[in-house]
Amino acid sequence: RGFPLGTAMNYHVSVVTPPAALPVTLAEAKAHLRVLHTTEDTLIDRLIKAAVAHVESKCGAALITRTLRVLRDTFPANGGAMVLPVAPVTTVSEITYVDTAGAAQTLAGSAYVLAGGTVRSEVSPVAETWPATQRGRRQIAVTFTAGYGAASTDMPEDMRAALLLLIEHYYHHRSAVIEGTMSPTPLGVEALLGPYMTTGWI
Repeated sequence: RGFPLGTAMNYHVSVVTPPAALPVTLAEAKAHLRVLHTTEDTLIDRLIKAAVAHVESKCGAALITRTLRVLRDTFPANGGAMVLPVAPVTTVSEITYVDTAGAAQTLAGSAYVLAGGTVRSEVSPVAETWPATQRGRRQIAVTFTAGYGAASTDMPEDMRAALLLLIEHYYHHRSAVIEGTMSPTPLGVEALLGPYMTTGWI
């Protein structure tokens, strides 16, 4: 499965430009929950954000378009494809690296090609190998845009449905411990997210 933004293995992912909106609005969540009052708006807003974070982490996805930067220690060996940690990727705007002399370099856009997909996106060199880099931590920076679109209506409807189910689950189960029958994350969420879930990225 995917990883949340932050540090994982020899990667570090940060947000350059955040998404302009959440994939589920407060009004949509309240309509799904059949909540007519405003006294729990702050709570529901937090639940929306928690559900979005869970789905994005589970799927390794950016639901709404944003600009991200991933720092890597090295390029893949033998000219291998460089898997980007968040999908779907629409553009790679810049790849910079520190060469063996310690100088900062920018890789020409014509030197690599993006192969994007809803679950996996990767960048490959046009040449047989990537440039040689200085040894050390975070010698490579890749800036890219990921997401299904700028609006919530751009993302797949099954992912939106999963978000609403998860928000409903959080709303009705506010404790980590429940007396009686256990109530795990709804199986419907797992089924809806199944086509978008990854097995991890390296």
